[in-house]
Amino acid sequence: MRYHSDQNDVTVFFLVLEDSEPESVLDMGMMIRKNNIISRYTGDIVIPDKVIIDGLELTGEPVLPIHEAVYDDIIYGQEALGSRGGYELGVILTDDVSDMDMASLLHMAGCHNLLTYDSNKKRLEGLKCRELTQLKLESKEYLMYLGIQA
Repeated sequence: MRYHSDQNDVTVFFLVLEDSEPESVLDMGMMIRKNNIISRYTGDIVIPDKVIIDGLELTGEPVLPIHEAVYDDIIYGQEALGSRGGYELGVILTDDVSDMDMASLLHMAGCHNLLTYDSNKKRLEGLKCRELTQLKLESKEYLMYLGIQA
């Protein structure tokens, strides 16, 4: 994977999606909305329409129609996750998930892989996965949990 020190959360999000080509993504905490992303492309990276991107709204903040255009579906509250199928990639690049048990949330959502901040490592200590990869940037560090096990 290619990551450079001048890239922010949004660019890392797009690069990980481009490199891993997931069929379905759950944006827990709705990082896309928080960063005012209004399309499925940035620079030369395009997320195809066939990739399902759902947002998990946890704060009660309003979702604008312009942001609804980026998401395939918006799920309001973690309680609604139980009726959903699994997601190939879960993304936690927001602090809105800070008060929750992340591992339980991932299992509830059925996420097979996770992109998150390195600072969440301690909170995910009991999470079992096939591989844990650290992505280091100049100002931030990220983790990719691959093959999350139930």
